[in-house]
Amino acid sequence: MNTTLSLGRLTLNILLSFAQFEREIIAERTRDKMACHTSGLPDMLPENTQLRRAHAPLSEFVRHTYATPLLFSPRSEFRYQSMGILLAAEIVERLSRMRLRDFEKREIFDPLGLKASSFGLGGRRINDLVSCSTTPDADPADDERFGPNSLYWRDMGCPWGGMHSNTTDLAVLLQTFLDGGVYAGNRVFSSATVRAMTSDQNAELKAPWGLGWALGRSRSWNAFGDLVLRGLVFVMFASGRGRRVSGCAWIALGVAVVKK
Repeated sequence: MNTTLSLGRLTLNILLSFAQFEREIIAERTRDKMACHTSGLPDMLPENTQLRRAHAPLSEFVRHTYATPLLFSPRSEFRYQSMGILLAAEIVERLSRMRLRDFEKREIFDPLGLKASSFGLGGRRINDLVSCSTTPDADPADDERFGPNSLYWRDMGCPWGGMHSNTTDLAVLLQTFLDGGVYAGNRVFSSATVRAMTSDQNAELKAPWGLGWALGRSRSWNAFGDLVLRGLVFVMFASGRGRRVSGCAWIALGVAVVKK
C-alpha cells in the first residue's frame, strides 16, 4: 500500500468501487474526520450490547454504523468515536482485500519484527493473555458471553481495541514513530504518514489530535501518545529533553497484553 496517500484521496479511490448508498454514507463520514474524532459518529452504537450478546461479526457493526445518525456535523465538535475507527478499518479492508488483522501483520507487525502483536488472539489461548478487569455492575452472564475476557471479544480483533501486544513490541512501534517511520534502517511508514499522524488536525476546535495519536504541546516539549482500552498509557516525547518513550501499564485495570 502507498502510505503517502492522504486519507481523503484514499477514501475517494475506495469509494469509486462502492455501491451508491455506501458512497453517500462513507463520503459524509470518513476522510480525516474519523482518525481525529470529529466525524460526528458515536463512540458505541445504540445496538452495541445487543450485537455483542448475539456474537455479531464486525460486518454487522459496520452495517449499523452506516445507518446511525450523526451526533453533530463533521468538524464542528470533538468527541471520541470508536465507530469512526471502525469505518477507517473497513476502508483498509476494502482497499487491500484483506482482513485488518492480516493487513496489519503484513504491513506493520512483520516488518517491525513484532512477534507478540496481533489483532485477535493470533493463535494464542486466552490463558496466554493478561486477564482484563470488568465493571463491578457487569451482568455475569453477559460478561461470560461477550465480556473483555470472552473468546468472542478477544478474537474479534475490533479496530478500536482488539490488538494484543507486550511492552517490548509497543516500544518498537513507538520508537519507529519517533524516528520518522524508520526502524533498524528500514522504512515502515512514510514520512508524510508520520507527519500527518503527529500533527494537530483539530487546531480550529482546540482539541489537539493527530490522525490516530493524541497530542500534547507546551513551550518545552511536544508529545504524542494514547490512553488505550483497558488502561495502557504511553507517551512519546518528540522534542525537549531528547526523543524518548515513556509509559506505564496499569495491570490492575486489565491491560490487553501478552504474558511473558
